[in-house]
Amino acid sequence: MNGPGEPGDGVNWINSHVVNIPKETSPSHFHPLRPVNGGTPQTEMYLVLEPQTYRLNTSNRKASLVAFPDLGDLRRYERVPLEPGMFVFIPPGTGHRGLDVFVNVLTVPGFKPHNELYLDRDILERAGGHAPYNENLLDAKNYARLEDFL
Repeated sequence: MNGPGEPGDGVNWINSHVVNIPKETSPSHFHPLRPVNGGTPQTEMYLVLEPQTYRLNTSNRKASLVAFPDLGDLRRYERVPLEPGMFVFIPPGTGHRGLDVFVNVLTVPGFKPHNELYLDRDILERAGGHAPYNENLLDAKNYARLEDFL
């Protein structure tokens, strides 16, 4: 059996990790409905944590999530303000990007390393500047042709 990130990683790996997601380094991405190398589609859930509890200085930034519910139309998006204690469900095939948020990310049935595919270049090209994207990540390594997943 191959481990996470190795070629042929067809098995999902149960995962829960706590991460501080600053907007400057956060990629817009999605987890495909048909996983690369097999396995089960990955669902993510964010449990929003209180950064001050962990002595993180967030410089009064406001946490939010940008979601793209229809990958075929990246001009459509929702920006959802996030507060500590909120629980956010992100199904496979939904584009998303956490902004200035401290979360416990839970993946069900588990994380698939090659199944986090970046969207920032697609958002720029397909939405013509009418939807938020991270200009710092236009050349991200896990960029995939969106057409292959629609």
